[in-house]
This record gives sequence, structure tokens and C-alpha cells, in this order.
Amino acid sequence: MTATPAKFWAAKHNDAVTKLWEHVPLEGPVLDPARPALEAWRNLNCAYYDVYNNGACNWGHRRANMVAACKFVSMPVPSKKALLDGAWQDKSGASPDVLETIADAVFVRALAEAYLLENGAAK
Repeated sequence: MTATPAKFWAAKHNDAVTKLWEHVPLEGPVLDPARPALEAWRNLNCAYYDVYNNGACNWGHRRANMVAACKFVSMPVPSKKALLDGAWQDKSGASPDVLETIADAVFVRALAEAYLLENGAAK
């Protein structure tokens, strides 16, 4: 039996997530074009929140956020059904939790961008 990984918002990365939000405006997009990972992070979270907290009831509006996040990490955009079912069939035949997979990919890139920003390596 394999262990089920924790959901992204289930305290898996709490400290790092808190740090990322220091670089994202409370409202609206990240306007600096030199911060694409942080904008992808914002987009991902808008879609993620809608799926897990609203059952994707706002998907007509939030789908654009998912498209932007997936495009940033070069991942296919899942259907609303795949997101609500929690899994998609990948090429290996495995069915990872689709939203968690996308969240992890965006998270790693955003965290790297924030680290560079905080340490003066990014302009």
C-alpha cells in the first residue's frame, strides 16, 4: 500500500507558501513581467481555490487562471471533470492528482524566483 501525499494546501509547504505570498499583490496580477513564476503562482492559486473550495463553480472565470499556470510550466490544461475527479491518466498509465501535480510544478518555479528576488540575484 502506498501513502497518499498531502494536499498542497494541507500544510505541505506552509512556511515557503507564506514567503511566496510576500511577493504577490493582495489583489490583481503580478505586474512585473520579470516575475512570471510569481504570476503563475497567483494564477494557480486562483484556480486551486476555486476547485477545492467552490467545487469549480467559478470555472468559467477561473479556467483562464489554470490555462496561464499550465502554460507557464508546459503542462496540458486539464478538463474541469479531471480536476474534480482529482486525477488524469498520464502517459505512464499512472493517475496522479492533476491539480497537485500542476501546483507542485508552479510552486518550485515560483519559490526559485522568490529566492533569487530576495537574495538580489534577480532584477
